Amino acid sequence: MSERTDFMPGRKVAILLAMLFLTSILLSRSLDRAQIAKPAEVRAPAEFFSGEDRQDEASGLQVLRITVSLPPEAFRKLQDTTNQYSNEHKSIYIELENVPEEQSYDYLKSAAELGDTPDIMMVNHEVLQEFASLGFLQPVDTLLTNEAKAARLDIMMDQVRWNGYLWGIPVEADPYVLAWHKPSLEQLKLQPSVLTKEWWLRADTLLRNGASDTIPLYIQSSDPYAFISLIWALGGSWQENEINKLTFEDSRFYGGVTAAVQQGLAGYSDNEVWEFINLGKIKLMVTRLSDLKRNGGADVGYRSLGRSNVTRSGSLGGWIYGSSFALSANTKLVEEARKWINAVGAESILAEYMDEGLLMPAVKSAWTFPRIASPNDKDGQALRQGRVFEHQPDMKRKLDFLLLHLKKLGSGTPMEEFIIGLNQEWSPSQPHF
Repeated sequence: MSERTDFMPGRKVAILLAMLFLTSILLSRSLDRAQIAKPAEVRAPAEFFSGEDRQDEASGLQVLRITVSLPPEAFRKLQDTTNQYSNEHKSIYIELENVPEEQSYDYLKSAAELGDTPDIMMVNHEVLQEFASLGFLQPVDTLLTNEAKAARLDIMMDQVRWNGYLWGIPVEADPYVLAWHKPSLEQLKLQPSVLTKEWWLRADTLLRNGASDTIPLYIQSSDPYAFISLIWALGGSWQENEINKLTFEDSRFYGGVTAAVQQGLAGYSDNEVWEFINLGKIKLMVTRLSDLKRNGGADVGYRSLGRSNVTRSGSLGGWIYGSSFALSANTKLVEEARKWINAVGAESILAEYMDEGLLMPAVKSAWTFPRIASPNDKDGQALRQGRVFEHQPDMKRKLDFLLLHLKKLGSGTPMEEFIIGLNQEWSPSQPHF
């Protein structure tokens, strides 16, 4: 279910209040005669959104439609920023809608196929090239100055650059990290100062032999990048050395990984998961840094989830989730879109999101001193040498296929069979270093 906010100039508020007053009179007269059913949402016909300038009927103003996928706290901040922007730009009417991340792909693709795309949309990087290749987007090169381009993280800019154009303005760069319940690991002398393979094996043995009502390792099995991050950290490969398959040959981890996938399929809510790790029922968890910043308590520690090997950790960084503002191919409001994006996506504004733990911004200034403590700061470590998949128009299909096989793994399919089945259908491209 999406959440939508309309930002109206003052004169429209007066019109709306008058309409509400008249409506209340009509409703009060009709309640005695019949029960009033709640009407379904009314959407304008598709041709209304086929590239013509949209106008709000009451005010006659042009409508700038924006769809994002943000946690509720981050969306509220975006609402506040947009409200301030609207107060200073009264010639435009803004509709701001928040669609859950897991629904955004189907929502935006269906809207594009109907010619009903918002002017600006927040798009996950794994589907950006697909949308561009299908003609849903237009390049955004002209929306960014050279200074603004240089301010974005290079690894995120590389992800939105395809076929000679920029197709998105990076907003998020959210690394995956390992979180843990500090008292539990201190009791077992398992403080993860360095994530070597030996540490992982020792943790697997001690935690899985612990109390039966605890969860040694948890990953959200509906998030394919959480699984990808875990396998990478344990020494598995995703397209490393140009091998077009998943390799994960250390069978000592098979039981622990399978158990983590099963726990991720158990149906716990996000609130339950964070309550579990804050209280110590979950001992280790793979999560995004932004989720940890919002939900982790004083007893939860974390560090970057880089690649482990025999002697040291972090020889290669961990995986990063990214998203961008993209521009509909149909919109005529390019200049209005540029102004809004520059206002809400300014470096200083995005850095505030990081300070408040709302999202991890894709701007360099948010990840450098003094905003993070030092070059050895764990947030900076989580980002440096980060890994993302290269451009693939069918990346969403591949990730969905991975999720399907994770359900099979959680239901009893042996790990060896899981790997074979995945490699038959899914061949990731060479990651970007």
